[in-house]
Amino acid sequence: MFESRPHITKREVLQMRPSHMVVVVYDELFAALREAKVAVEQGEIESRCHAVNYASEMLALLCLCLDHDKGGEIAERLSRLYAFALVRLQHINFYNDSETADELIDLLQPLRKSWFELDERLDSPSGQAGTAVRSQYSAPSPLSLS
Repeated sequence: MFESRPHITKREVLQMRPSHMVVVVYDELFAALREAKVAVEQGEIESRCHAVNYASEMLALLCLCLDHDKGGEIAERLSRLYAFALVRLQHINFYNDSETADELIDLLQPLRKSWFELDERLDSPSGQAGTAVRSQYSAPSPLSLS
């Protein structure tokens, strides 16, 4: 049941803006949550566990990428939100609860939307918004290439 999605190559990662990498991680997280929900509904315990584990990895990645020195209070609040989401995520496995997956998607979707909008502005060909944002913003790289 747990679908293997195409892996992003190291070359693709190196060419991505950090803001785009964060969007990709959110997309992977949401795909895993949707897979967990379907697995619960179909009684696929192993697939549910794989999907929840992958979603946990994506949440941990988002949390580990926070720059607490530059991000200050925002980074601290995001860290607490991601920790809360990690705890809630285990509810899917412990109670075979598909509704928790929807709750987490609803909770985190506005953050993904914000990162997507930032990424679009950075990619803007007009340069108006992109230049201003680029000069003020430096996102940490969310993916480790070790």
